[in-house]
Amino acid sequence: MYIKILANNRKEKGDLFEEFMEKVLDSAGYEDFRRDVRKTGRQIDLYAKNKVTGQPILCECKAHERPIGTGDINKFYGIYDREYRQNNTLAGLFFSLSGFIATTIAYYDEMPLEVKRRFVIRDDKFISSILTKSKIIASEDKLDYIIKSRIKHNLGKRYLVYASTGIYWVQIVETENKATHYIVLGPKGEEVSKYICTEIGSLDKELSYLELLDIYAMRKTLMALFDGTNKTPEEISKKTKESIETVLLALQDLLAQNFVSKGNPTYHLSKDPNTFINLARQFLGSENENEFFISQYSDEMMNLNLIEYCEYRFGLELDTQAKEIVLRLIRISPSVLHEILFGSIEKHRTTDKHIKELKLSEIEHMKIRKSQTEEFIGTLIRKLIVDLDKLSSKDILNKREIKGWRTQIAVDLARLDSRYLSVKAEGVIMIMPATGKIERGQLVSVTNYDLFGNIGLVLFNLGKIKEAIECYDKVITNVTDVGQLKVAWTNKGLALATLKEYEKAIECYNKAIEIDSRLKEAWYNKGLVYALKGNYQDAIACYSKALEIDPQYSNALIEKQKSTHLLKSSPKNSLIIN
Repeated sequence: MYIKILANNRKEKGDLFEEFMEKVLDSAGYEDFRRDVRKTGRQIDLYAKNKVTGQPILCECKAHERPIGTGDINKFYGIYDREYRQNNTLAGLFFSLSGFIATTIAYYDEMPLEVKRRFVIRDDKFISSILTKSKIIASEDKLDYIIKSRIKHNLGKRYLVYASTGIYWVQIVETENKATHYIVLGPKGEEVSKYICTEIGSLDKELSYLELLDIYAMRKTLMALFDGTNKTPEEISKKTKESIETVLLALQDLLAQNFVSKGNPTYHLSKDPNTFINLARQFLGSENENEFFISQYSDEMMNLNLIEYCEYRFGLELDTQAKEIVLRLIRISPSVLHEILFGSIEKHRTTDKHIKELKLSEIEHMKIRKSQTEEFIGTLIRKLIVDLDKLSSKDILNKREIKGWRTQIAVDLARLDSRYLSVKAEGVIMIMPATGKIERGQLVSVTNYDLFGNIGLVLFNLGKIKEAIECYDKVITNVTDVGQLKVAWTNKGLALATLKEYEKAIECYNKAIEIDSRLKEAWYNKGLVYALKGNYQDAIACYSKALEIDPQYSNALIEKQKSTHLLKSSPKNSLIIN
C-alpha cells in the first residue's frame, strides 16, 4: 500500500503534504511543527519535538510516485548529521510515502547501530499503522470486510490519498484481471458523495482511464428496494434522488453481483439466501442497520429456512420449540442475526464432531444435544440483552408490537470446596408513551392512570401477576370511563384466576358484568373459573350467556361442550373447590 497527496498544483500539494505529515507526527507523539519553506510539493522538512521528552527531531518527508533510492537517504543524512554535531539531542526521521527500494533498506540496515538509534527511516506501512492505531483510518482487515460486503468484483491494489477534503481510500477493481473501475471510501470505510469521488478521480492520474464504481448510489438503490416491491429505474431515481443515469449504472453493477433481479421493466432484491447474507454483512452494524432489519424484505427472509441454515452452520439439532425461540430472537435483535450468520462456529462444530464420534445411547445423545442447544440460545440471549440497551432497539420492538420486557439474570460461581457467589437480578422495562410530567427514575407519573391498564397487560404477559393487579387497581380507583373500568375488572379477574384466587376472580367478573351485562369476555372467563373449581353447571350457564351475546363465540362453544362432557362423566355430588 502507498499514499498519495492530491492537489491541483505544486504549492497546494506542498501545503497538503505538510498538513498530512503533521497529522502523522502528531499521532506518533510530536508537536511544535516548523517547516522548511524551501522544499517543493513532493518533499518537505519538518522540525518538531517529542510531546513527552521534549527531544527535537528533524524529519524529511517525500511523496514521490516511486520508492525512494539510496541517494535520497544519503543526502538527507548529510544534512541531519551537520545539525546533529551542533545539537547532539537531535533525532532524524526520514518518511517516504511510496516506500523504499530493497537496496535502500539494505543500505540502512548496514549503518552503525549508534546511528540507527537516532536516525530512522519509515515507509508507507509505518504511516498507515500509526493512522490505524490512532483510529484515524480503518485497518486493512476491516476495510477488506467492508468492501467485500458491498461488491463481489475482484479487488486490485488499494492506497490512501490525502486531498483538501481529507483522507480517503482508493480501491482498484478488476474485471478479468484488468483494472476497470475504482471505488473511493472515507477513512473508516464509509461511503462518500459522488462529488468527492469525482474530484479524487480528476486529481489522480492513475484513475483517469478507469470508471467510478459508485457504491454510495448502489447502497441507496438497495435501500429503495427494501420494501420488497418491484420498482422501475424511474421510481428508484425518484426515491433515491439520484439521476436516472446513476441509478441505471448502479442497477447494472448490482445485477452483475446478483444483489437484484430484473423483471420487465422492474427490479427487485434477490430472494436468494446468499444475497440476504451478503446484504446483512453490508448493513448490520452500519448506520442503516435498522432500515434493513425492519424492512419487508428482511421480514420475508427471516424464516425457518434461515433456522435450517443456522443448524447446518453450527452443527445443531434444534427441536420445534428451540427453532421457534431462535426465530423469535432473530426477528427482534440485529446482534442475534449477526451471530447466526457470522458468529464463530469452531466451538460448536468441534462439539458436534465429538458427539458424532462417541457411541452414545439415545438418551445420552439427547441430553448432550439439549445442553448444546441451551448454551447456544444463552449466547443469543446475551446478544439480545446488549441490543435492548440501545436506543435504536425501540423501532424494532415497536415493529414487533413489543411494549415491555423483563430480564432475569442468574450467576453461580463455585470453588472446589464451596460456592463463591450466587446472585440473581431482575429488571422490567416499559416502552409505552406517557403523558404528564415524569421525574427521573419514574416509570410514569401518578396521574397517568389511563396507561395503567396497558401496563398491567404487559406485566401480566411478562409473568408479573401481582404487579399487574396493582396497575388494574389504579385504573379501578382513579378512572371514571366505564369502558376502561370494565376491561380493568375483567383483566384483574384473569390475573387473580392465574394466582388460583378463584372467588376474588369471580367477584371481579361480576363487577365487569354490572357495568356491561353483555360483556361476553367476562361471562366466558367467569365460566372458566367455575370449571377450574369443578362447578361445571355454573360454568355451562356462563358459557351459555356468552353464546347468547355472540352465537359465533367459538371459544365459549368449545368450553361449554367440554364442561357438559365433564358434568356427565363426573360422579354425583362431586366436591366443589372453594
